[in-house]
Amino acid sequence: MLRRPVFLIVCLSVAFFGAVAAGVGYYLAEKSQRLAEQGVATVGVVTRLSSHQSGSGTSRSMVYRVFLQVDDPAGPLTLSDDLVGEDWRRLAEGDPLGVVYVPGIDGDCQVGDMAALAATLERARLATLLGGVVTGVSLAAAVWVAATRHGRSALAVARAWEQSGCPA
Repeated sequence: MLRRPVFLIVCLSVAFFGAVAAGVGYYLAEKSQRLAEQGVATVGVVTRLSSHQSGSGTSRSMVYRVFLQVDDPAGPLTLSDDLVGEDWRRLAEGDPLGVVYVPGIDGDCQVGDMAALAATLERARLATLLGGVVTGVSLAAAVWVAATRHGRSALAVARAWEQSGCPA
């Protein structure tokens, strides 16, 4: 008897985390797509390095950020991006660093070149797809568990859903 409510909670929890993964993947894919379509690759100069802790309790992590200045036709732009610790530690103020950015817009950029941007875009699209699949399968399992819990078979639930005019 206890197994079904626990399974239902697990299904809904997995669906939640799948939705979060899909949302993060979608955000990164949109940013990467915009940079791929409108961005230019250039070399910027590191102007500042910063790090801080993120999270709370036992789930803390370090965030490493690099600030760059690039010479844009509209004037100097200040850009920033997060890096992994090993890459961040190798940098110093004044170092040249490859970056892809949208001309004329302060802010969003990606450290690296167009090939690195294309790889990020593919990973972000994959995260969006997998997060959506995990969410859909988990929610379908949760509906099946909830429906069969009340004495209805999964086949009866599927037939009722189909007859209600819901999309297949």
